[in-house]
Amino acid sequence: MSIEQNTSRLRDVTEKTIAEILKTEKVLFDEQFRYALLNGGKRLRPIVTMLCCEIAGGKSSDARYAAAAMEMLHTFTLVHDDIMDNANTRRGLATLHKKWDVGTAILSGDEILALAYRALLKTKSKKNVRLVEIFTKAFFDVCEGQAYDKDFETRTTVTSKEYLKMIELKTSALFSSSAQLGGLIANVSEKKLNALAAFGKNIGIAFQIQDDYLDCFGDEKTFGKKIGGDIAEGKRTFFLVRALEKSPRSVLLKKVAQRKISASMIPEGIKLFEEMGLKKEAEHLVEKYTQTAITALNVFPQSSSKETLIRFILQLVGRKS
Repeated sequence: MSIEQNTSRLRDVTEKTIAEILKTEKVLFDEQFRYALLNGGKRLRPIVTMLCCEIAGGKSSDARYAAAAMEMLHTFTLVHDDIMDNANTRRGLATLHKKWDVGTAILSGDEILALAYRALLKTKSKKNVRLVEIFTKAFFDVCEGQAYDKDFETRTTVTSKEYLKMIELKTSALFSSSAQLGGLIANVSEKKLNALAAFGKNIGIAFQIQDDYLDCFGDEKTFGKKIGGDIAEGKRTFFLVRALEKSPRSVLLKKVAQRKISASMIPEGIKLFEEMGLKKEAEHLVEKYTQTAITALNVFPQSSSKETLIRFILQLVGRKS
């Protein structure tokens, strides 16, 4: 089975599991739930959960409810992020709060989170308490990461260390927890569980830096978003944070940080990032964190599932969209 076939299989398992859970729940916002949960998405985190269960000697089917729970937690964060950012679209469709209203979106996101806990507890494991602990830590961390991101909006100075802390919480936490849940369901040792945590953390960092990279240097058609969107919004991405550290007196960079940049100035900002060597620096860091993640998997024996997981994450950090 090819990597595409294997990941497609796990993606289908996730879709069917979420649909199964929604079918058994009688909720007022059923339409909103289905709109948020079943309208696309790469299902990256559930795939990580099930593959990590397999490399640890378990069956992916045993981890399907935990995998669905991770996708629901991720969806909860997207619904609330879209409200905070007043975003108009998500995955090519109107965001939940734009299609309905803010109150409906908030309640839907909250209920999806509650549903995620219900899904997680369907997992047949003697370690359900530990599963809930890991899942809850991810929930807390991603909210804390969003708080950092929100705080950065009004800060004049954000260091690389602070940026890294933010993405470890906001992005890496979900990947790390996804990996740990899979391993825990397969009853791995504490040493191997820590290895999975490190794997998820590092791949999450690589994923976010690559996301920042694509916003500046990706292909608009492939990326599916307007290039330079983060620059226009003055978001504290890897590029803006590092650029301001290197050139704190730059008038252009200050305008970007203060959201006083015009659309015509965005290419100038991207060019400046490249001239400062940040494009190559980002590429190096993505490679570094990816290799660290792969090295963390050395505690697991070679298997087709491990090969699939490694090839999957290489595709993930080398993605163009």
